[in-house]
Amino acid sequence: MDHNHGRLDPRDRVQAAQLLDSIRATPGSWCNLSFEELEEADNFDSPLFGFLAARGPANALATIMRDNPDKPLSVGIQHQAGTKAAQQLREAELPLPPGARVRQDHPRRGLVVEWPDDIASEDLADWLFASMRVLNRTRIGEFIGWTWSVPS
Repeated sequence: MDHNHGRLDPRDRVQAAQLLDSIRATPGSWCNLSFEELEEADNFDSPLFGFLAARGPANALATIMRDNPDKPLSVGIQHQAGTKAAQQLREAELPLPPGARVRQDHPRRGLVVEWPDDIASEDLADWLFASMRVLNRTRIGEFIGWTWSVPS
């Protein structure tokens, strides 16, 4: 796997769409995205509690994956927002678009959505970045760092 790294302004829909279009067009690739943290999150949990607690990272971590061109795009968000992330997003007026389907909504493993290919990458970026903000539990900056792994 080759790895590419970058930084993007989520308000730049063209740049975000170009990255997402590239991922969508490259079977076997995956990309992690997260907002840059302004400071490290305080962690007062004991190691034992941390092991037993069912939760993801405080800074929501999105993963977009294209396993196979014949299967839908997989969009996942690991988070610390607790249970029923899909419901939290609906309440924040961020429902899934028609054709998108929740595959998993688990406090530790996160929210995983099958994303339809007929929805523009700009719309995916808008939903994804807004959802990451809603599910975030730490102080974040305006920019997103990304790492994209592409098959060699």
